[in-house]
Amino acid sequence: MSEPMRLAFKYKLRPARKQEQAFRNFSGCCRFAYNALLGEEKEQYQDYLDEIESRLCFSEALSEDEAKALCVKPTLNQYSFNYALKRLKEEYPFFKEYCHSQVLQQKVMDLYEAFKKFFKGKGGYPKFKKRHSDDGFRYPQGFKADEDNGRIFLPKIGYVRYRNSRKIEGIPKNVTVRQEADGWYASIQCEFELNNH
Repeated sequence: MSEPMRLAFKYKLRPARKQEQAFRNFSGCCRFAYNALLGEEKEQYQDYLDEIESRLCFSEALSEDEAKALCVKPTLNQYSFNYALKRLKEEYPFFKEYCHSQVLQQKVMDLYEAFKKFFKGKGGYPKFKKRHSDDGFRYPQGFKADEDNGRIFLPKIGYVRYRNSRKIEGIPKNVTVRQEADGWYASIQCEFELNNH
């Protein structure tokens, strides 16, 4: 019997100037989308809490289901987040020009997962992303590592050179590109099969 395990392999990137600008554009678009949707969700959730509080203050009776709803926001679902992103992309055409759609979808899914954790009591309320401290984005698929030539293919950016410090093992599942103090890094998450005897 085998169980899948994931391990990340981190490499320092050597982007050309144009590619580095693309990294910044991707990061900025992701941060903008995340913060815009978080702002909307926060406003809706506050309206929801205000309504419950108002009913309690005026001694309106709450059913058992309504009482449970104090802890869970019933409208939270993945489709509403996807729809919100679609609307946002129509409202701001620069997304199409400056960012890859998969990267934006992944960021929105990150926000959805953060809310799921919050409503399950496993994390705090999601926070707004800040420039410089939250510069990064993730491809869930479509990337390709060319280890022989020390480069990685990132959709809509192209092949980016990286410092090949160790061999990639396992099956690559996703890649996160993030800016740190000394430059940009790629973290490739790979899946392994663990044999249990």
